[in-house]
Amino acid sequence: MSLQDKKALSPVISAIILIAITTAVAIAATSWMGSISFNFMQTEEIRITDCIWAPDNSHANITVINAGTSQVPIKAVQLDGSATADYTFVSGTSTINAGVTETITISDFFAANAKHTFSVITNHGNTFIFVAKAPPNSVSFKMEWGTYL
Repeated sequence: MSLQDKKALSPVISAIILIAITTAVAIAATSWMGSISFNFMQTEEIRITDCIWAPDNSHANITVINAGTSQVPIKAVQLDGSATADYTFVSGTSTINAGVTETITISDFFAANAKHTFSVITNHGNTFIFVAKAPPNSVSFKMEWGTYL
C-alpha cells in the first residue's frame, strides 16, 4: 500500500474547517474584548466647579458635578489633606447620579485670604481636588478704647 492510495481530506473540506475555526476564535476574542471595554465605559468623573463662602468664613459650599456615566457614591470629603467629619450633602444623599449637580457644605474655621484644598473621595478610591482661596472676612471687629474719667 503506497502513500498515494490513502485518502485525505479534500481541499474544500479543509478550507471550510479552517474558516470555521477562525470564525470561532474571532467571536470568542470579540466577546472577551467587549466585556472588558464595558467595564471601562462606566467612569467616575467628578468636577468641583465652585466654592461659595459664608460671610463669616464658618463654612463653604462646594458645587460638585457628576460628569461621568454612572452614579458615584462619595466616601469622604477632606479639607487641606485631612479628613473633615463636618460636611453635609444639601440633598441629603451621598450618592450623586450621572449628570447631577450636588452641593456639599463643609463647616470649619477658614482663615481669611488662605488657600484651602477640598478633596472629594469616592467609594472606588478616586480623589477629585479643588483649590479655593477664602475671602477676607466681611465681618470685622473694631475695638475702641474708651477713656476713663
